[in-house]
Amino acid sequence: MSLLRKVNAEKYSEGQVWSYKTRRGEEESKFIIVKIEKDMRQRKIFHLCIEKVRIKNPRVAGGFSSYIAHIPVSEKILDEDCLKVVDIRKNLPDISNNYKEWKDQKGGVFAIPIKQIVQNIEDMINNCK
Repeated sequence: MSLLRKVNAEKYSEGQVWSYKTRRGEEESKFIIVKIEKDMRQRKIFHLCIEKVRIKNPRVAGGFSSYIAHIPVSEKILDEDCLKVVDIRKNLPDISNNYKEWKDQKGGVFAIPIKQIVQNIEDMINNCK
């Protein structure tokens, strides 16, 4: 089955790798849909990991982090931020520890653009206001 047919069959599915509206300088960044589930109101929650970001992080070698292991987002955000499917992966990143922590903490779902989530993470890491 071609990539195009698979994408048309299901708008968003686990394993899809998407380009998205990134911050300037992170145009090569992509996100992977690792898990899809529904909340109590039957709204879809998409659990993403993001690759090839450039988050200033003085706590790591080289001063930058390039990967975000887990971000839960709403379908509305995907509808607004997704550009195109660039790949479909069968071997997905392991987000089980981050997902379990999110579940245990009764974590929320982001309803802001992905590039703003990335910026907020960078700001938190660097104690910016």
